[in-house]
Amino acid sequence: MSTTQTHNHLRRTTSNSTSAMRATEPHIHTAIIAGTFISAFPSLVSDPGSTLIWALPGLALLQAVYQVRCLRMLKPTPSGSGKKEVIGISSKIISSFLAILFATTIGAAALYVLLILFGAPATTHVFPTVLCAMHTALLAVAPLVYKYRLEGRVWREVLGGRAVVEECFAGAVGALGGAWVGAVPIPLGMDREWQKWPVTIVTGAYVGYMVGKSLGWAFPGKRLPL
Repeated sequence: MSTTQTHNHLRRTTSNSTSAMRATEPHIHTAIIAGTFISAFPSLVSDPGSTLIWALPGLALLQAVYQVRCLRMLKPTPSGSGKKEVIGISSKIISSFLAILFATTIGAAALYVLLILFGAPATTHVFPTVLCAMHTALLAVAPLVYKYRLEGRVWREVLGGRAVVEECFAGAVGALGGAWVGAVPIPLGMDREWQKWPVTIVTGAYVGYMVGKSLGWAFPGKRLPL
């Protein structure tokens, strides 16, 4: 085998290995979230506020890395030809940071209001409710903002449930739907430790996010039957 053929073979092998690694990274991200949440669940039940606050920086970092490594942020070319070009790594890192910042401020504020409107305690448990909103925003809002930024047309589709299904959108739907389902056990009156606010809401958001994200990865290109 000639030197040129050897180099080409090595290049193809390296490229295939890199592609295979990149394909597994979304699943590694999901597995890390699952493992971390399972290990933290006893602490979440015993002390929700403290657990949510110490877990918040780790979740923010994990989502930031996931966004840069796993999500494809595309930008229209100036010619308006409809072709897309991949944005550079420095822009990805800045965009990821801004998406995390947006999610933990504006996104969390919006979700906090929704939690109150859907029955969260308005005058008590304020701090745990804020932390619940921030965790849910990092799961549901940050990846969407990173991928789609603030383009009005896309966000109208997202908010209307008409966006094409993929990891970010399906994960967001799963997180919000899971949080809503997680509220069901709270008023049942069994007085169990795990029923304290907002343990079941946070659990539902995390489980829903992981399920939705995995389904979005497995069945991309569909639309919700609305």
